[in-house]
Amino acid sequence: QGIGHALLEHAEAALFTATDSIMLLVSDFNIAAQRFYRGRGYLQVGAIPDYVIPGVDELVFFKRRPSR
Repeated sequence: QGIGHALLEHAEAALFTATDSIMLLVSDFNIAAQRFYRGRGYLQVGAIPDYVIPGVDELVFFKRRPSR
């Protein structure tokens, strides 16, 4: 568990005090980021073509707050 995991854990703890879910975007070419978020319970729920870079899809990842 590296710094990325620790930072995400901290961000999720803060965000989940205010909301029940988190959505974020990952560029389709960023395989490492996709793997990172999937490994932490995020699901890919969609894609937005040409949103940031022409010809590149932004993948929509989603995570719901775990039950307490």
